[in-house]
Amino acid sequence: MKSPENSFISPDDSFEEAVEKQPEFELSELSISDVDSIKDLEDRSWIPDLQTDKETIEKRLNLGHKIIGIRYGEQLVGKVCFGYSNFSPDLSPQEQRFPETFKDFSSIPQPEKYNSCFIYNLDIDPQFRGDLALIEKLINTAKEKAIADGCQYGVLDVRIPSYNGSSGHKQESRPMNESIHQTLDSYTASEENILPIRDNDLKTLSQEPILHLYSQLTGCKPLWIAKDFIPEDKPSGRFRIISYIEAEKPKISLSKEWMLISELSYGTEFINELSEFLQEKNIKTILECCSGSGSILKGLAEKGFDCVGIDSDIEMIARAVKENPTSAHFELSDLLDLDESNDQFDAVMCRGNSLSVLTSWGKDGIDPEKAHKAIIESLQTMLDRVKDDGLLYLDTLTQNEINRGSSPVSFEAENVSLGGFVEYDPNKRTRHMYGSGVINNQPFEGESYSYIITPSEIVDALKQLGVKNAWLEELNNEKNYQIICAKK
Repeated sequence: MKSPENSFISPDDSFEEAVEKQPEFELSELSISDVDSIKDLEDRSWIPDLQTDKETIEKRLNLGHKIIGIRYGEQLVGKVCFGYSNFSPDLSPQEQRFPETFKDFSSIPQPEKYNSCFIYNLDIDPQFRGDLALIEKLINTAKEKAIADGCQYGVLDVRIPSYNGSSGHKQESRPMNESIHQTLDSYTASEENILPIRDNDLKTLSQEPILHLYSQLTGCKPLWIAKDFIPEDKPSGRFRIISYIEAEKPKISLSKEWMLISELSYGTEFINELSEFLQEKNIKTILECCSGSGSILKGLAEKGFDCVGIDSDIEMIARAVKENPTSAHFELSDLLDLDESNDQFDAVMCRGNSLSVLTSWGKDGIDPEKAHKAIIESLQTMLDRVKDDGLLYLDTLTQNEINRGSSPVSFEAENVSLGGFVEYDPNKRTRHMYGSGVINNQPFEGESYSYIITPSEIVDALKQLGVKNAWLEELNNEKNYQIICAKK
């Protein structure tokens, strides 16, 4: 391939201006038909031990991962890969089950619900590595696509070839940095494979040119040291620096809006009444599914209950762990995955009308048939976690609210002003709530879809599942939903 006669881009040019000067450059999303070109770029860009084979490239594409490429003429000269997952800088790697190896990081299945993109394998043809705008364009294109798809974070695995140095390869040449080498070695004593970076090590680690470049172009924040991320990467000593980019969020997220309204709606009086109700049933251990920010469990734990909360929304679990470090235990887990556990509890709870949004939370639509099936499966799954003679505690929309049908809605509290509308489709049995407003001086605009299941239908379903008794329960301080209880 013939190189451009002039530098691809001057420091003052944007990528678009460079393309005008060099129209041979083309940016596009790659597909299975481009695997040969992708493999050829891998071979030109990476040292032999780090080159990816065609089968792995095809697997990533078939998993739904994206690959953005830049061509010069007919030849691919740059690419970046990314896949969607869940991540929070406020949770430890262990709490959020962060991938411990690059193989897992780069081949993670695409979940239905996600808040992040994992960006990996930024490949630049060696002759174009001085053109920072090309690198920046690839990363920013992945970032912009991820933000458009609802991601809040971008997560990068950053090589550190300065650890051992790299020589004898046409793809890279890097001297060893003794300070980086000693700093990374200080993390090897821990049994954990991924560790938080100590604040006083950031200055030393920023001497790594790749990390410095990524920080300059993306503003990424180094977060963790992964000790054995890529065993084949001898120049990096198997290490990686896991960094993250936080997307600009001009609006409050749906999860934060829900957490705030829930906490404002269910205070001390509700927790006291719920605690008395559970004590009357001789409840000592509690599992709450879809536990949100954990405010209810925190209150119950402080009253002596042994509490565990699970939620599949990483933003909510991060808040729960941060706000409740000792009183209750919280895990990032999907209610539908409870069958992987054998633990049983005196009571299992699922509040906040959570059953109705199991398959649609954070999505722009709902499949009624899939939603109904998930609710019935979840009832059985939760019952399996209840001890014999134990309690299942649920809630859902009241029959009066369902009968009322489509109507305006509003919520006013200190620093909160929200308004919107609820639309019911009785034929499809779906509920669409949407609205906007201001929360703590920040704008909010959002919507949610849920499946309409009546209190009596849940009671009937529980009886069909073989419970000893199922009934509608009333608590004076539950003013939003209808409580349903069952004795196993």
